[in-house]
Amino acid sequence: MKRSTRQAQSTAAATVSNFPKEALYHTAQKSGRRGLVEGDVVYTMVDTGSGYVATCSFSAELSSTMGIHQGINGAVAENKKAAEHNAASAVLSVLGVESGPTQNKGSTKAPTQSP
Repeated sequence: MKRSTRQAQSTAAATVSNFPKEALYHTAQKSGRRGLVEGDVVYTMVDTGSGYVATCSFSAELSSTMGIHQGINGAVAENKKAAEHNAASAVLSVLGVESGPTQNKGSTKAPTQSP
């Protein structure tokens, strides 16, 4: 039996708001129509002195299928894990995936796109 669209959307929204990285992985797998391999989704971290900023980027294949050809920066966070979730939330926002609040615990700035 198929779930209704409304049930699927509410489940996806709940998943996205609680676990942005996992939601991004799921979205990337659906977009690429395959499982992810090492290097498909890459987070790079910068210590700003006042916190951490992660940039999320994709392999060439996923960049093409997802339509994101540059890294996306997340909001500043108090720790590396939160910074990665912030970057994932920023990517989900760019993709138009409902993600609930855009800032995770420890965030101090809005997400930005890298040049």
